[in-house]
Amino acid sequence: MNMALRINPYTPGAGMVPRYLAGREALLEEVKDTLAYVANGYATRSLIYYGLRSVGKTVLLTEIESIAQENNIYYEHIEAMENASFMSSISLKVGQKINTGAILFIDEVQYLKNAEFEAIMAAIHRCNQLGLPLVLIAAGLPKIAKIAGDIKSYAERLFKFIPVDKLQEDDAKQALIQPAKKLLINLFLDK
Repeated sequence: MNMALRINPYTPGAGMVPRYLAGREALLEEVKDTLAYVANGYATRSLIYYGLRSVGKTVLLTEIESIAQENNIYYEHIEAMENASFMSSISLKVGQKINTGAILFIDEVQYLKNAEFEAIMAAIHRCNQLGLPLVLIAAGLPKIAKIAGDIKSYAERLFKFIPVDKLQEDDAKQALIQPAKKLLINLFLDK
């Protein structure tokens, strides 16, 4: 029996990284500027990716974390939970790493309590004022821009809010074709 025929070439599931990441090249290229600032010890604007569920925000964060790791940038990843205390789960040792740069990744950022999000914004704002290379890269639902603005009026200057949308048609086709090719499966999709 050919075991390869039993393998699904795709990775359906919450936050599972696909074998082929289609249509996110521009977002990944853009974030490299932010990572370059952090890697070289400079402060820069934080990023928040937002979009509906299942458009790939978590996968995008995971890919950015891989780039940070390849470039020896210290980071922590936290998933905010709707009914849990964010402050009890944070483990970023900023004091030890701040001179060399650090990134805090937060997935499901809309679940932070207002006081917790406000504390993070105030800390990042102060780090920016002092020129310290601490950056937040987060992902959440589209309502996050309004939430952030309601908490701190300077949120639109503190964060760059970047939409993540469904794939374009050609990218969606490649997301189907490329993983199948690795298993020697030919897909015939209308052009």
